[in-house]
Amino acid sequence: MCCRTVVEPLDPTIARVILTVGQFVPQGDPAAAVTWRREVAEEGCNVTVTLAGNEFQASITPSISHYAHHAGKRITGGIYFEICAKYAEKVDGTVTQKSNVQGCADPDTHFSQHVLAVYPHMPLSWDRACNGFQSVILGHDHDHDAA
Repeated sequence: MCCRTVVEPLDPTIARVILTVGQFVPQGDPAAAVTWRREVAEEGCNVTVTLAGNEFQASITPSISHYAHHAGKRITGGIYFEICAKYAEKVDGTVTQKSNVQGCADPDTHFSQHVLAVYPHMPLSWDRACNGFQSVILGHDHDHDAA
């Protein structure tokens, strides 16, 4: 799956405010919801954020299980990374993207972690995202097997 992005530390109060402003909808009571969702109708996707443990965890559904699945998720990817960056900025957090999709993951371990941001010293940069989203967002062409 590509990708799961986490931000640490978790401050549930700040997270709920950022998610509300970001047009995410709580799944249950807004004061206690651990799962928040934002529909991206034009791409047929959802961005889901789960507040669990000490992490603000973001994911995309349907999940990206092949490199080629990144295509057509430009808006979804933008929302996905932007909500993580906005939250991390408020808590001086670290944003880490985790992936295991061929073309994004390390070919030897079949898993990769990309530190995208460490606030306030290192703001989010698309150049540190996985190859799949670099391709979709920045138009970078990476040499990989997209099958």
